[in-house]
Amino acid sequence: MISSQDISEIVESGRVILEKMPPIHGGCLYISALLVAMINDNTELDAKLVTGSLAVEGKTIFSHSDIAGALSTGNDVLSSWDGHAWVFISGIIFDFSIFRTIYSNQTPQKISDMFLNLFGDISYLVGQSNKLSEMGVVYKQCEELTDSNVTALIQSADRLGLINC
Repeated sequence: MISSQDISEIVESGRVILEKMPPIHGGCLYISALLVAMINDNTELDAKLVTGSLAVEGKTIFSHSDIAGALSTGNDVLSSWDGHAWVFISGIIFDFSIFRTIYSNQTPQKISDMFLNLFGDISYLVGQSNKLSEMGVVYKQCEELTDSNVTALIQSADRLGLINC
């Protein structure tokens, strides 16, 4: 079980990550990997980095494509990857990258407007997966990345100069 205090601490960690990391393609993987590592290194919680698809009001925003296998090859997978990543703990979704994508100039205005109507002007999404689904925001988990995948993503973000501590 996750407490409201735990959620508050995770939100603060997520905000710090957003402040320090520039918006980039594939940022959901890096942001989520950093958050999973922070949570698992500093709490008793069992945070998971998951990937999958995201649909809003029946419209697929991100479809899933395999990432775990592609990460193990060491090739540049982010340039062609079309999935989405988030942190999952005890039925709670922590998605700190979604609004960077949704409000970017690469996202059709209709989708941005849909999110704005549902959530207002916020910078991250935290919610129970079943409650989000009732709102028409459906996260479908397809893969759970390993600790070594998380480490590889963090090392990649560091090599790219994305981690500005």
